[in-house]
Amino acid sequence: MNDEALTALLYADSDNAPPTQIDLQTVMAVGRRRRRLRRVVLPALALVAVAGLVGGVTVAVDRVVTPSPTTVAALADGPKTLPLDRVLVHLGWIPEHGPFLKRTQVSTTAQAIEVGGYSAAGHAYNDVTIFAAGVVPWQLVAPGNFHAVPKTAPAPSVNGHRALWYLVDGKPTELAWEWAKGSWAVLSRVGNHDANAKKTLSMVAAGVRIDHGTAALCPNAVTLPPTLRLVSYFPADPADRHPACSIELTLGDPSTEPYPTNPRLGDIGIQTLWTGSGVDPSQTYNRTVGGHRAWFGRDKYGFGIELFDVDGYWIYVNVRAQSNGRFTEADADALALAVTTNAAPDDPAQWTDHPVRQR
Repeated sequence: MNDEALTALLYADSDNAPPTQIDLQTVMAVGRRRRRLRRVVLPALALVAVAGLVGGVTVAVDRVVTPSPTTVAALADGPKTLPLDRVLVHLGWIPEHGPFLKRTQVSTTAQAIEVGGYSAAGHAYNDVTIFAAGVVPWQLVAPGNFHAVPKTAPAPSVNGHRALWYLVDGKPTELAWEWAKGSWAVLSRVGNHDANAKKTLSMVAAGVRIDHGTAALCPNAVTLPPTLRLVSYFPADPADRHPACSIELTLGDPSTEPYPTNPRLGDIGIQTLWTGSGVDPSQTYNRTVGGHRAWFGRDKYGFGIELFDVDGYWIYVNVRAQSNGRFTEADADALALAVTTNAAPDDPAQWTDHPVRQR
């Protein structure tokens, strides 16, 4: 299994899907072994599709939330740091039906949730990112390949909160609002062409809830060497029959990353996926790590090591090119073996909200 495998698993039915706002090619930027993807992932995909990847998504497609008037409420001070053990942001109404994706990401500077759905026009992704107080939204400073740096213009308030349009070539790409004093939320929609984008963005934003949150859980935990620090992680969805968790790490100080407001970047990524099916006898492997069949591969994006059937889990360590040789193959092997597996992947009560521990 490679990075595209995990992308496919998370999207379930994405052959014609538009680019996601959570940039999986940035988060998981190495691995192109499609032959092994078919052997390992597609059976799991079939199970995920049947089980319903989005069983835990609370999207009320039959209830339209009316945008609030333009009055602006007084706000409490925003948090300077966001929690790593809780997801504070939730999406409510979206115009699409049959949501096929729910994906969250947490860090101390930002949290994001993405929900994808279907309509007669095709797929669409709704992405909300909330930021800690004083953090400039990355959409304004490092939008990457999504679009050019937008201009801002006043927008009607969102649930009484001051709001701005982010505009590119005069067209709205995002709707931002101050959810707490000094703290901004940004909503993006990618996919279906919307002739009335401002109205749709306003209606989706009106249903966004930011509160004490729900636990951000992973079935597994990893113990890091002193050289690594957490950037962010993608919690698993308790509704998944094959829960997956992704952790982003840096060899430096996360606060000094080139774009610290975009926690999706990291020097090293760890992905775990419960397969529970044992090793496919036809699975290609080219080394053994800790007694487990493994595959090592290197390309222009960096290198990766995959361990198959570690107590029923697939474990992948992805060392990206920007690590500049500071993290070796031996380091990657040791990191993969430092993952603590959970014997009860189908019982979220035994998962952890602290998936990263420092040695």
